Amino acid sequence: GIAQADRIPAQFGPDSNVLWKTAIPAGHSSPVVWGNRIFLTSFDPGNQRELATIAVSRDNGEILWKRVVQARTEGSFHALNNAASSTPVVDDKHVYIYFGTYGVICYDHAGTEVWQRKLDMPPSKYGVATSPILYEDKLILIQDGDSGSSRLLAIRKDTGETAWEAPRPLFKAGWATPMIWRHGEVDELVVLGSRRLTSYDPASGEEIWWAGGFSDETVGVPVTGEGLLFAGAAALGGRGDTELDAASTWKMTVGEFDRNHDNQI
Repeated sequence: GIAQADRIPAQFGPDSNVLWKTAIPAGHSSPVVWGNRIFLTSFDPGNQRELATIAVSRDNGEILWKRVVQARTEGSFHALNNAASSTPVVDDKHVYIYFGTYGVICYDHAGTEVWQRKLDMPPSKYGVATSPILYEDKLILIQDGDSGSSRLLAIRKDTGETAWEAPRPLFKAGWATPMIWRHGEVDELVVLGSRRLTSYDPASGEEIWWAGGFSDETVGVPVTGEGLLFAGAAALGGRGDTELDAASTWKMTVGEFDRNHDNQI
């Protein structure tokens, strides 16, 4: 990405560039800022079912509120992952939290719960790390897993109701976060997943295009600049197809969707 700001501190230490310091519980999510409040998530290492959302004063580091929910399961996580890896997203009214083992919770800035939506955890040997994003009146979340039930889910941000849902049956577990690509008069919802980069209409979830050649397991978020879209993935889990294998694709598609075995879709 590109930071427009200047005079960013390059050094942090006990006696330099430190305005305040506050101890917080464990978690891998990034903090998000709105006005004078910082929002973040955490978990209890002794009980990964205990998940917390915390608001901190940006002025002095005071913890303004903490809200705790209990997940039904601890889930399964890689040693480098944990139950609080998904970063919240915030707007002028609400902060939206996604815990893979729990679901989505919406609080106002004072910590009052507005709504919550329980969601099943996508099956994955490493756990969940994707984060939700906001687009207009929707909260958009990708739930890619190894069960064949991967999907994109758009939730109405004021009520928690489903706005649309787009199945992704060809995709296995992934850890990337969706992003909005604005170019010209067009908004596209771009998602990096196993073997494919896919574009959707963010208003309806309809697929627009896809590009292959990526690895089985993807983590990074695409970025844009100067009207271009950039996406990359490490090849540690194997490399995707450089060209479309029509025969294999048809065989896989028929196996997934041809319920009456007539070789037609």
